[in-house]
Amino acid sequence: MFMSKYVYHGSAKKIEGSLEPRQSNDLENRPENLHKAVYAATDRNVAIAMAILGTGNIKGSSLLRGSAIYYAGKPDPEAFVYLYVFPKDKFQQTANPRQYISKVQIEPLRVYKLKVKDYLHLVREANSEEKERFNELIQKKYQR
Repeated sequence: MFMSKYVYHGSAKKIEGSLEPRQSNDLENRPENLHKAVYAATDRNVAIAMAILGTGNIKGSSLLRGSAIYYAGKPDPEAFVYLYVFPKDKFQQTANPRQYISKVQIEPLRVYKLKVKDYLHLVREANSEEKERFNELIQKKYQR
C-alpha cells in the first residue's frame, strides 16, 4: 500500500506564511478533535471538502462516516479554496488514523488555489435524519 509523505489542510481563506494552531471544537467532544492545533488529513479530498464547508452561508458542518456534510446554507460554487501541503513527519497522528495535528505553527510546502465548483462532488447536504441528530447535539451542548 502506498503511504504518502504528505498531509493536507484546507481553508476557505488564503493564509499567508505559517499556519497557526487554533482551538477546534466538536459537538460530540471527541478528544482527537479538541486540540489547539493545525489539523491535516492524509486524504487531500477531505482537506478540500473541509475548506468548501467554510464557503457560502453554511451553518453547521461535519465529517460523518467519510462524508463532508452541511446542515444549513449552501457552499459558494464561485468561491476559491486553498489546499496546503505539509510534510507528514512534522505532524503527529491522532486517534483517527487519517487525521494529523501540529501544535506549533508550521509553514506549508505548497499552496494550491482551487475552484469550489470543480470539487462540489466532495460535499453534500445532510439528510433529514442527519439534520435531526445535529439539532439534538446542538441542543445538548448548549443546554444549561
